[in-house]
This record gives sequence, structure tokens and C-alpha cells, in this order.
Amino acid sequence: QAWFQYLASFVIILSIFIMGLETDIQSPLWAPIDNLLLAFFLFELFVRFRRQGIQFFTDDGAIWNCLDFLIVVFGVFDQWILNLWMSMVRGQQHSNELGDILLLIRMLRLLRILRLLRLVKVVRPLYLLALGVIEAMQSMFWVLVLTLVTLYTVAILTTRVIGHGAMLDDPSSIPMETRKLFGTVPTSMFNLFVLMNGEEWRKVEPILSRYPGMKMLFVVFTIFSSWALLSVMTGVVSDNMISAKKTQNQKDEMVHGERTARITRVLDDFFLAADPAGTGRITQERYEMMVAMPFYLRKLQMGAPNASMKDLRDLFSWLDSDSTGEVEKLEFVRGFSTLTESLTGKALLRLDADIKHRFADLQDSIRLASTSLAGSR
Repeated sequence: QAWFQYLASFVIILSIFIMGLETDIQSPLWAPIDNLLLAFFLFELFVRFRRQGIQFFTDDGAIWNCLDFLIVVFGVFDQWILNLWMSMVRGQQHSNELGDILLLIRMLRLLRILRLLRLVKVVRPLYLLALGVIEAMQSMFWVLVLTLVTLYTVAILTTRVIGHGAMLDDPSSIPMETRKLFGTVPTSMFNLFVLMNGEEWRKVEPILSRYPGMKMLFVVFTIFSSWALLSVMTGVVSDNMISAKKTQNQKDEMVHGERTARITRVLDDFFLAADPAGTGRITQERYEMMVAMPFYLRKLQMGAPNASMKDLRDLFSWLDSDSTGEVEKLEFVRGFSTLTESLTGKALLRLDADIKHRFADLQDSIRLASTSLAGSR
């Protein structure tokens, strides 16, 4: 149900907000609030597992489902089982063991921050961005390797020239703070990485003023590292984001096609029993009789798993707009498909087009009626 998904998303965002407040504000209220949130997540996990069964661990979202399962299991172990065990052994002489357990508890509580990953799954733009970054990791790896090689090469040069003063006339003329930036190769690599991001240039300014020829070295380094490599990395991520979005759209279209085929099969079987004469219509009396049978009601629910039984029973009255007591098969299929769709921009656009089409038909009918009345006069 869409409302339950929205509720779960709201609780996830609320739990993340509360985690931030817990970090800065000490209060005895956090423990019962955390227990309530954990109870909700446990209930949500139970509902999803009951609905999906073993497919919970095997379908396309198995990785995210396993992550949700681990977060909830660690939460139960941290907030309930360990707290119960600690209350049972309190006062006993197990100081070393208790110290290890307390350390384990702190580590498990930090795992609750993994709930942030659930937010990535819930918000579709974040999900597409995450997919793009993950798919770009292979290409980004080689860009990072090239960046590391560049930093290592320039670090050797700057360490020997600046840190060790190999090519300086008077190394003591350079402030010690600047020389320490390039004292060793690892230190030089880190500080060059900081410079690559536009920081700490103030500390390098004395050597640039004392030796203007060094400016060209840092200009070339900045162009190659900050402009070229970062631009390549941004382009790689952008291309993979576009590719991930196309792939996801293809998957969505495939899922939509499978859902449409399933609905067609369900309604063909339903109409075969409801309209044995093959008139292409179904009466309200026949529909209500069919829906009253558990077998056919379950069939309709297979085609519309998110629709309630009340919606399925009221569907005929919604489609019978002209109150004739009959609905054509094509109109019924269209209405049933609309009932199963989530509220998206495409669904609203289709609804708007259908309303305009019906309104145009109504205008044509009114125009013909007016012409007929005018001719009779």
C-alpha cells in the first residue's frame, strides 16, 4: 500500500533526525523513542517478509532487503537483548567482560547510522545518483590511480626541492611551516591533495614569493589535477548517472509490461467466466456475483495487489458513469489498470487526456443535439 510506504519513509527520516538530536542532547526520553522506532521497523520487516516470502532475499532488491534485515537484527540485539543481559549481570564481578560488552554495544549503536542508506533507497533521485556512482566506480578507480601517480610524482619533486632544500640557494629563507608541508613524501602527497582542493595556499605563498619559478610548477599541477582530473571524474560520474537512469527506466518499462500482461490474463479469465456469451459487456449484477466469490475476488487481487477489497467492489459503480448497469470490457480493463497504477506524472497525464477526450465527445453530442433541435424547429 502506498500509504504504508509513505509512513515507513517518514519514520526513516524521523529516526535519522532523532539520531542527530541524540548525538548532541542527552535525555532519558531517547531510549523509549528508540524502542518505539525499532518496534515499527521490526513490524515493517515482518510485514514485508510475510508478503514476499523467500523472494525477500532473492528478488531484484535483495541487497537492500538484506541491509534492512541486518539493521533491524543489530538493533534488536543492541537495544533489547544486550540491555536485558546487562541488567541481569549488573553488580557481578566481570569488569573486563563488561568493558568488552560495553565497547561492542557502542559499536553496534553506531551501525544504526546505516538507516541513512534506507533513505537513499526511498528517495528515487538519490537512488539513481547512488546507482550512477556505483557504476562509475570502475572508471573512477583508474582516474584515482592516475591522480595518485600524479600526487606521488609531484610529491617526490617538492619534497626534494622544498622539504630538503636540494635546489634552493638559502633553505633557511623559507619559513619552517612551509618546509614542513613537504618534509616527507606522504606529507607532501597529503598537502598537495589539500592544495588540489584550493586550500592552504597561504602557507605556500612564501616560497612562491622567494622563488617565482616555482609558480609554473604549481600552475601545471593545478591545471592537471584540479581542472583535468576532477573534470574527467565528474564526466565519468555524469555519464554513468545517465546510463543508470536509462537502465532503470528500461526496468520500469519491463515491470510495467509484465504488470499489464498479468492484468490482461487476469481480466481475460474473469470475463470468460462473467461473460460466457462473449458480448464484451458485463452487468452490475453479474459483477457483484463474481466478486462475491472468493476465487474470483482473489484473481482480481492478483492483478491489483495494492487495491483494497472495497475498491474492487466499488470499481463497477465508478466505471458505470452513465448508470446503464453495464460496462464494456475495454472500459473495464482501462479502469482496472488505472486502479493499479501509482500516482505518477504519467498517470495524471493519461487521466487528463482521457478527461479531455470525454469532454470533446460530450461537446460533439451537445452540438449534434443542438443542430437536431434547430432543424426540428
